[in-house]
Amino acid sequence: MEHMKINSKAIEAANKMKEEFGNESEISIDKGNLPSRIIGFYGGTIGGQMTKKLVEIGERQLIDKQ
Repeated sequence: MEHMKINSKAIEAANKMKEEFGNESEISIDKGNLPSRIIGFYGGTIGGQMTKKLVEIGERQLIDKQ
Protein backbone atom coordinates (compact mmCIF):
# COMPACT_ATOMS: atom_id res chain seq x y z
CA MET A 1 0.00 0.00 0.00
CA GLU A 2 1.34 3.40 -0.97
CA HIS A 3 1.79 5.92 1.84
CA MET A 4 0.14 9.28 1.35
CA LYS A 5 2.00 12.38 2.38
CA ILE A 6 -0.23 14.68 4.43
CA ASN A 7 0.02 18.39 3.76
CA SER A 8 1.59 20.07 6.80
CA LYS A 9 -0.89 22.96 6.53
CA ALA A 10 -3.76 20.44 6.84
CA ILE A 11 -2.19 19.01 9.99
CA GLU A 12 -1.77 22.51 11.45
CA ALA A 13 -5.41 23.35 10.63
CA ALA A 14 -6.67 20.12 12.24
CA ASN A 15 -4.61 20.75 15.37
CA LYS A 16 -5.91 24.32 15.57
CA MET A 17 -9.48 23.06 15.19
CA LYS A 18 -8.94 20.49 17.97
CA GLU A 19 -7.62 23.21 20.25
CA GLU A 20 -10.55 25.52 19.45
CA PHE A 21 -13.13 22.80 20.13
CA GLY A 22 -11.35 21.89 23.33
CA ASN A 23 -11.46 25.51 24.46
CA GLU A 24 -15.13 25.90 23.49
CA SER A 25 -15.97 22.75 25.44
CA GLU A 26 -13.83 23.86 28.36
CA ILE A 27 -11.89 20.62 28.01
CA SER A 28 -8.34 20.85 29.23
CA ILE A 29 -6.36 17.65 29.06
CA ASP A 30 -3.12 17.24 30.96
CA LYS A 31 -1.94 14.08 29.25
CA GLY A 32 0.65 13.41 31.90
CA ASN A 33 -1.81 12.96 34.74
CA LEU A 34 -4.77 11.19 33.14
CA PRO A 35 -5.20 7.56 32.11
CA SER A 36 -5.47 6.90 28.37
CA ARG A 37 -9.17 5.91 28.62
CA ILE A 38 -10.02 9.38 29.95
CA ILE A 39 -7.94 11.10 27.28
CA GLY A 40 -9.64 8.90 24.66
CA PHE A 41 -13.07 9.87 25.99
CA TYR A 42 -12.36 13.58 25.64
CA GLY A 43 -10.54 13.06 22.35
CA GLY A 44 -13.59 11.23 20.99
CA THR A 45 -15.83 14.11 22.01
CA ILE A 46 -13.60 16.64 20.29
CA GLY A 47 -13.26 14.41 17.23
CA GLY A 48 -17.03 14.09 17.01
CA GLN A 49 -17.45 17.86 17.16
CA MET A 50 -14.79 18.31 14.47
CA THR A 51 -16.53 15.80 12.20
CA LYS A 52 -19.90 17.50 12.67
CA LYS A 53 -18.39 20.90 11.87
CA LEU A 54 -16.56 19.60 8.79
CA VAL A 55 -19.77 18.01 7.48
CA GLU A 56 -21.62 21.32 7.99
CA ILE A 57 -18.87 23.18 6.07
CA GLY A 58 -19.01 20.62 3.25
CA GLU A 59 -22.79 20.83 3.05
CA ARG A 60 -22.64 24.63 2.86
CA GLN A 61 -20.06 24.45 0.08
CA LEU A 62 -22.25 22.02 -1.90
CA ILE A 63 -25.29 24.25 -1.47
CA ASP A 64 -23.31 27.31 -2.57
CA LYS A 65 -22.19 25.51 -5.76
CA GLN A 66 -25.78 24.84 -6.85
